[in-house]
Amino acid sequence: MQDPIKDSTVLLSLLATLIVVFLLIFSLRPPQEKLQPSLQWRDSTPENVNRLEI
Repeated sequence: MQDPIKDSTVLLSLLATLIVVFLLIFSLRPPQEKLQPSLQWRDSTPENVNRLEI
């Protein structure tokens, strides 16, 4: 019969697994500049609109 695994061994293996998962997530994500769209400025009032003067 096999000896039961110690609690500290189980906790260390869970911690190591979480660290590996987070390292994979953050190393494989795209750079921050690709996530944010570039600013595109436009005029608040179009030039070809007829203005009504009061």
